[in-house]
Amino acid sequence: MAINGSFLSACNNACKILDALRLEEMDEQAAADRGAKFRDAYGAREHDSDLATEKQKAYARQLLSLNVEDEADREQIASTLDDMTKDEISSLIQRFAR
Repeated sequence: MAINGSFLSACNNACKILDALRLEEMDEQAAADRGAKFRDAYGAREHDSDLATEKQKAYARQLLSLNVEDEADREQIASTLDDMTKDEISSLIQRFAR
């Protein structure tokens, strides 16, 4: 059992070293892209002040109720309003205000 444990530990360390070497070989742009993807996937929003205001959300809900006939689509879009930034909800409002 001790031999198997030692072997597994050595394999684990070897894999970690290979990953570290592979990361060093990546150029800066690829590393930056990977870091951005990681932040987007796992990071919290950097600025809560960028979230849409309550007035924007209310106006977007009014426009949705007037312009989207399918209730399932309307509910799906409305469920994302709380997580939208000011820019995202502004684009949504412009799309439906026309």
